[in-house]
Amino acid sequence: MNRVFFTSLSCFLSLVLLLSGCNKTNEDEVLQYIQSARTFMSQNKPETAIIDYRKALELDPDNDTALFEIAEIYMVIRKLDSAIRYYNLTATANPSNELPRLRLAQIYLHTERLLEARSEVNKVFELKPDLVEAYHLMAGIQIQERDFSSAIDTLNKAASIDGKNVKTYINLARLYLKIENETDAELAFKKAVSIDSSYRDAYMGLVRLYAFQKNFSKIESLLLEVVQTPGNKAFKYTDLAKFYEGQKQYDVAEEVFQKAVLEEPESIYPLINLAEYYTKRNFKEKALMTMENALSKKKDTAIVLNAFSQVYLYFNMVDMAESSVNKALKLKAYSPDLYFQKGRVRLRQENFEEALDLFDKVISIDRLNAAAYYYRAICIDQRGATHRPEQKIFRAAAGFLDDPEAFEKDQIKGNYITAITLDPELIKARIKLTEMYLLEKNI
Repeated sequence: MNRVFFTSLSCFLSLVLLLSGCNKTNEDEVLQYIQSARTFMSQNKPETAIIDYRKALELDPDNDTALFEIAEIYMVIRKLDSAIRYYNLTATANPSNELPRLRLAQIYLHTERLLEARSEVNKVFELKPDLVEAYHLMAGIQIQERDFSSAIDTLNKAASIDGKNVKTYINLARLYLKIENETDAELAFKKAVSIDSSYRDAYMGLVRLYAFQKNFSKIESLLLEVVQTPGNKAFKYTDLAKFYEGQKQYDVAEEVFQKAVLEEPESIYPLINLAEYYTKRNFKEKALMTMENALSKKKDTAIVLNAFSQVYLYFNMVDMAESSVNKALKLKAYSPDLYFQKGRVRLRQENFEEALDLFDKVISIDRLNAAAYYYRAICIDQRGATHRPEQKIFRAAAGFLDDPEAFEKDQIKGNYITAITLDPELIKARIKLTEMYLLEKNI
């Protein structure tokens, strides 16, 4: 009897140990896949990272770390439906985690699904009643609903919870500007600057307010004061230099741009800003030499090559511009900025069909890129879409089957309208649209 009992117990313990070993193995594999996915993301390979996250989730479908991080990738590559799905799965897997709820609220607010956004923010409040980020989102919802008074109350509530949160005061300042209360806007911006003078949105918000008021002496005083405070002085010198450039004090501007370079001699960005200044001033040799200096740093090479391509294109060195952006694309294949620049190169080469394909790629990644819609209209206007096989189908759907020119004209107008809707200050698109209305005698 005892022998049978101990034999059964031994088998049971062996099974438990075996199952425990399997679970431990699974946990290790899941962690390995997650770490591998993170490595791919650091190498800017989101699609490959997604594969490894999915492998992790095959082993552990409720792993909230993998669920949340794969949702974050879908946000990066602008696949919002997939992001929403995985944020919801994260919230189900870990109901006490407020982050997926915050992300869902951000998506819903951005896509104007305000009832769903409000629902998610209220769920966050149930988890963390004093979370300032949730108050920011609620204020955003109220602003979309045109309830500015409630939004101001909400942000003041956030300020009472955390009086050192710079974003609260910046949001308050912007809201005061929206209701044309410049006095309280200035006070809110000043409060933000006093909390953290290194926070660029704070002092530049105040700069823009003073620019609107045409109070340029206040702008200079503010920027000179800010540049002496802790923080990234290279950025601060760059902002000061751009102010002097705007005031046409070119010698002073160049000197301050150079100070920014000296502040961070190993950084590429002050050099790119200086090269941009030289380009706008038509100092070709200085611009090219400065970009060569930036390239020699061997940091963020794809970004430097893209900036180099822009300088080459400005000086009509089209072959060099193409070569530079092609090198950048080999280093960073999935980049709307690089597709955009290559599209501009193809436009200059009058290859409108390929340019249109490239601007379509930009829009597929970044649907809010106003300039891409503007250039897309240019491509269509130059017959870049005429021979596309899908055009006939689109024409039929739009009721223009027998009138391709009218259809393309409609497409051109639609893209210009989209461009200025996304960026009301895109003057080039406004001019083109005005010209179309004049030809139609649509006063």
